[in-house]
Amino acid sequence: MQSQANRIRRNTVFSFFSQLIRILTNFLLFLGIARLYGVTVFGQFTTAHTLSTICVLIGDFGFDTLLTTHIGRTKENIGSVVSSLFSMKFVFASLATIGMFCVGLIHSFSPGTRILIFIFSFYVLFSVVLNFFFALFKGHEELEHEAIISLIMNCILLALLIVFGIFHIPIYSVAILFVGSRITGILLSYRVVRARMPLADIKFSLRDGKRYLKNISIFGIHFVFGNLYFMLDTILIAVLLGDREVGTYQAVIKIVALVLIMPDIAINTLLPVLSRLHFENREQWVHLSALLNKALFYIILPISLTLGIFADQIITILYGAGSFGTAAIILRIFSIVLFVRFSVETYALVLTTSQRQEIRMAIVVAATIVNLGLNSILIPRNGIVGAAIASLITNCLVGCAYVMSSRIVLQRWFIDGKQFIALAGMTLAAGGLWSIRTVPLWLPVSVMLALYGCIIYFLFFTREDREWIFVRGWK
Repeated sequence: MQSQANRIRRNTVFSFFSQLIRILTNFLLFLGIARLYGVTVFGQFTTAHTLSTICVLIGDFGFDTLLTTHIGRTKENIGSVVSSLFSMKFVFASLATIGMFCVGLIHSFSPGTRILIFIFSFYVLFSVVLNFFFALFKGHEELEHEAIISLIMNCILLALLIVFGIFHIPIYSVAILFVGSRITGILLSYRVVRARMPLADIKFSLRDGKRYLKNISIFGIHFVFGNLYFMLDTILIAVLLGDREVGTYQAVIKIVALVLIMPDIAINTLLPVLSRLHFENREQWVHLSALLNKALFYIILPISLTLGIFADQIITILYGAGSFGTAAIILRIFSIVLFVRFSVETYALVLTTSQRQEIRMAIVVAATIVNLGLNSILIPRNGIVGAAIASLITNCLVGCAYVMSSRIVLQRWFIDGKQFIALAGMTLAAGGLWSIRTVPLWLPVSVMLALYGCIIYFLFFTREDREWIFVRGWK
């Protein structure tokens, strides 16, 4: 039991650093591109990268989850399973790559965006293959390999980007650099797999394809649509408005993605624990879910407040004055989106851990359709502000659907009136901070966080809550 607990702690740490490295380096990379190449080129690059991310989702679909869970459950017949899943995933990845290439040919993107789309088509194929190796590491509970390889890849990528930007090397070379980083990751991963996880040679076989597709369909559809409704706006902005508007909009999206790492890490860490507790101890399952919900709610309050009030300063500090000025309005809208996302994330997790994933799938599919309709109406009328409003409406609808679908624990969570007190207190504080929003944000934000942190920790979290967070939550 002690060795198992140590392994869980160890894997949790490596999982945290893998995600942290990926998100932080991606943020720094795109920040560098924005500052070194300008808003228009940044818009072209992020359009191609967002489209490639959508295609990677299609290529991954759910095969990695199935592979990881199968290896975790049994080590028998791994070679055959790996061959079957890799073969199917390669087919999906090839179709996604060809599909992205065709999108670049068919749609009326700018010439610079079209070339970047063609380059990033190869990024799709190599990313999907790399993710498959990472799934192997997770299945064998050796997450340190993913963390180390991600660190090597992203450090090389970041260092070369700085060199390319200083010497004003064309952005197409930067895109090729992204593709090359994935090839480097594949080579490093393959070396680890051959040395530490001996497998029979992978053979192309689709014999068990129908059976595997049935097993992953719900998770795969949710995986694709759960991310798609958060990315559609960028593609529609590129088609309807142009590269400069995409650059301004994506400047905010990169900040949002950086903040969203917190619930992602918490959920990835607690997902297996909550899944087990749902069967073994329903009371602890409810309590730990409620505690996660409370923690995410208290965390996002000061973050949303800071992003909303000091949006102008934040955009200027990160991207410079002038070119990205209108992004401040978008950031204020997305500060509310983040509050909604953090507040309802645990309700969605409840559906997964209580084996009601099909409900989540239906919600995100409906949300994607609604988001597409809203963006088609609001972007032509209101530009990128319309896209932000469409995102806010969609996330509110999704949040309401998650809450209503998880009403089994709704009453237990909402009995705690301290969350409403914290929300009311921060709303009052927002009024005072708004009047001094031109003051350098470091002083008011640091004072606010210090006071807020002490009040929340000592008054709003019970002794039992603190025990769960710092002691029992690790066991």
